[in-house]
Amino acid sequence: MRFTKMQGCGNDYIYINCNEAIEEVVINAINGSEVIRTKSNEIDLSSLNPSIYFVNIMLQNGDVVRSKVIRK
Repeated sequence: MRFTKMQGCGNDYIYINCNEAIEEVVINAINGSEVIRTKSNEIDLSSLNPSIYFVNIMLQNGDVVRSKVIRK
């Protein structure tokens, strides 16, 4: 599996490039609370406060990819 996370200009979007089909993406705040749940590979972070967030990407083949994003 190949996975690439790219933060867009202005730190408002992340783009997930994965060669497996994405089932769901869940983003949690550093305190563990869920802040975003989506099926999209293009995620708007503009509503989030500056902080560290954890990204969990569930793939249709059952794999889970974890990453972190720093919102400035």
